[in-house]
Amino acid sequence: MSIPRFLAAAVAITALTGPALAQKPRLAIQEIAATPAVMEQAAGQGQLNVLEQILQGSDSQLANTINQTKRFDIVARSKYKQILKEQNIADSGDVNPADPQVARAFMMAGAKYVATVTVDNYQDITRELVVEGGFGASAAERRSIQIQATLQIFDTTTAVMLESASVTLEDSATNEVMPGSVESGRATNALIGRVTKNLATQSANLIMNRLVPAKIIAYTMGNITLNRGEGTGVEIGQYWQIFHPGEEMIDPDTGESLGAEEIPLGWARITSVLPKFSKAKCIEDFGIDKGNIMRFSAAGLPPTVDPNGGCSGSASSGGAAPAPPAPPAPPVPSTPPPAAPAPPAAPAPPSTPSATPSTPLPPPSQPSASAKPVTLAIFVRDVSPEVPDQKVSVMETYLTTWLTSKRIAVINRAEVLNAVSGFANDGANAGTDDPMNTFAERMLSDQSSAVALARNLGADGLLVATITSLQEDRREIRDPQLGDYDNVFYTLDVAWNVLDGGTGASLASGMGQTRDGMRQSPNLQRTFNVDPMLRDSAQQIGEAVQKAMARPGMRRPTAAAGEIPVQIRIALADLSVPEIRKQPDGSYVIGANRYQLEPMACNLMVDGMLAGTVPGVVNMTPGPHRLRIERPMITPVDKFIVVKPGMSLTIPVALSPEGREQWQQQTAFFEGLKDGAVMREAELEKAKALAEFLRNSRVTFDTSNVKTLGINQPSIWQQLISD
Repeated sequence: MSIPRFLAAAVAITALTGPALAQKPRLAIQEIAATPAVMEQAAGQGQLNVLEQILQGSDSQLANTINQTKRFDIVARSKYKQILKEQNIADSGDVNPADPQVARAFMMAGAKYVATVTVDNYQDITRELVVEGGFGASAAERRSIQIQATLQIFDTTTAVMLESASVTLEDSATNEVMPGSVESGRATNALIGRVTKNLATQSANLIMNRLVPAKIIAYTMGNITLNRGEGTGVEIGQYWQIFHPGEEMIDPDTGESLGAEEIPLGWARITSVLPKFSKAKCIEDFGIDKGNIMRFSAAGLPPTVDPNGGCSGSASSGGAAPAPPAPPAPPVPSTPPPAAPAPPAAPAPPSTPSATPSTPLPPPSQPSASAKPVTLAIFVRDVSPEVPDQKVSVMETYLTTWLTSKRIAVINRAEVLNAVSGFANDGANAGTDDPMNTFAERMLSDQSSAVALARNLGADGLLVATITSLQEDRREIRDPQLGDYDNVFYTLDVAWNVLDGGTGASLASGMGQTRDGMRQSPNLQRTFNVDPMLRDSAQQIGEAVQKAMARPGMRRPTAAAGEIPVQIRIALADLSVPEIRKQPDGSYVIGANRYQLEPMACNLMVDGMLAGTVPGVVNMTPGPHRLRIERPMITPVDKFIVVKPGMSLTIPVALSPEGREQWQQQTAFFEGLKDGAVMREAELEKAKALAEFLRNSRVTFDTSNVKTLGINQPSIWQQLISD
């Protein structure tokens, strides 16, 4: 059985790249500071400069010490102002924006943890004395510096304090000036450097022990290797306790995590410190194994542990313990036993990625090069008052760029139907100033739905992108250290739908969201432009639609089915003429029947496109359509219909105000005539004039509702109009 080719490729890639490297946690170290009371006290004693020297030096050394452990990515919050300044220079436009190394605003890394060190007690005590010696009296100075600080570690997401510990240190230095010698400076100032380094080292060790405690990476024959090296507080002769990390402990009342249970397993003494790791000798072992946690014990060993003890065993994972002796071989029988039936052949093991399959594997399925791409018409709708309407064409252009591919062909109405004058306001493409140039385009927008217009353009389906909102989030920063500035963030939401060209049903949908921001300060003001966000949204939507069209089982958009005939008749509502028939004696009499008027040669617009003239038969695709009847002297009529096989429609229309005025002028003589009345010669001439008016207006009669009077003489209207 051979492994599928795509799986073999995945295995091969994994073998080449190896397991993904775990991302190191980020740690933000706030600038080491002293409480206001301590600063005030140091200033009153003339020691403020020394205290600031210790604070500033410890701050730099703490970041350096933590960084050397390679356990964290350090986020230098104390250098925040300098970083902001470089970003502002980049935003000013004076720096090449295409430089890949240019600083970019709002891209700073976040931090999972934040550590603060606050000095809450500081003493710098100097004692001077005179010592008598063989060469005379010599001056001596003994200087002691005492510092007490509080280290706190917080989870930046939950604001939960993970650790709070005290850092206490004291160091002294003595200097003696022999009689007759002269010194410049102060020799005991070297003490400041030691205190500075000690404060940083102790703080770093507390941070490391809480967030990433030392662990055993190897344990063989009582020899321990731990993942702490030089510069991490490990020193030869230290005693470290070993723990097994247990399960997380949760307070049943509050649900708060109380940390993980740690089970003590033994003790070890550091024997050597190397650049990247250290060695220790086990002196007590109750099940030590690789992966156990080690913690430094500042108090040394407890009385119950022998400092000279040793551990002769190793953990099961060490792999150095001797194998147990093999059991004795069974005695060989004098006569061989009867042969057992041969077992069935075992199936061949699965082939590995490097094995060559016995039969060629088919290539991964790919779309046929000759397969017809899906044709989509693009429509952009803007419902956000914050985005100008003219940006619709910008979004359409971007979408066309990101959608066009081997799988998708794009139809853009602006390029297929709209006049070239819409491409420019000046130059060769500008056209004239005649507003009628865009009348047809506007009428098409008024009369056609997006689905119908896509169908008329020959598209299989359509992509409708809706600009839903553009939100602004302004954040004011007023900080004595960082200065005054505003960060303004913008979020653009664009929804999209792929609709079937035949039914209008939604086949795929999603949301594109892009964000942008700028910094405003008294020295730098920027103007917002939504176009880059439209471009990024178009890229998101284009890639999402491409994936949706390529998804297995995805139904492709299909154009509407073939056209079917629809019979359409037009009737002038509430307009008729009385029947006039010639009598045997040559007179003309008003009859009881009424003839409904039916205008001819009316223009029929189907979904904004001229489809022909009615009354008559018009071919349309099944489904919803918007009809519009237009004709001189008639008020345009809009109708929504759902086309079905065998459909026949009668659409009533009304005269326009101008047409009704002319009609009333032509038919005023009918008001004094009654059924059965004999028409005079003057009235007959007016009827002939009305017939001429109807014939010139392309209006005929609907006789379907006329009752037969039993006479063979035709109506005068039929005679006059047919003449």
